[in-house]
Amino acid sequence: MHSAVIELGLVMLVGFILPIVPIFPLRLAFLIPVVAASINPLLVVLAASVGSSLGTLPLYAVTREVSDLSTVKRWLSHGWMQKLLAALNRKMFVCVLIFALLPLPDQLMSIVSGFEDYPAWKLSLGFFIGRLPYYLLLAFLGVHFSGVIHGVAHTLFAAFGM
Repeated sequence: MHSAVIELGLVMLVGFILPIVPIFPLRLAFLIPVVAASINPLLVVLAASVGSSLGTLPLYAVTREVSDLSTVKRWLSHGWMQKLLAALNRKMFVCVLIFALLPLPDQLMSIVSGFEDYPAWKLSLGFFIGRLPYYLLLAFLGVHFSGVIHGVAHTLFAAFGM
């Protein structure tokens, strides 16, 4: 039980850190099947969804503050940018759901949402709802191929002397 709580915490923490640090080499898509193969996959999916939806908020907050700078306001005031942002703003929740459902970079939606002063709770809710089916699929794959995953993990641990 204790190790399961630690693994769920790890999934949530990694899910939170990944949207903040876009150059981080590990994707949550690789961690979910591994953890779901050993503990309750629904808890793994919930932890990953909560972590990744909360992880979009720091970049959103920074972008929202930066959008008040005069240079950024001038750039955002161009006609083509106004048209693009207006189109996105009308369908922002749908765009967030699509970005969350597909393995697309979360940072783009966080930045656009911050510039448009889109409500943070809607952004997080959209990412949470959109991530659920994607993470459920990954967890299912982890459970289905758990023998292969454990075999690879044991081989790697043996190769590195762990």
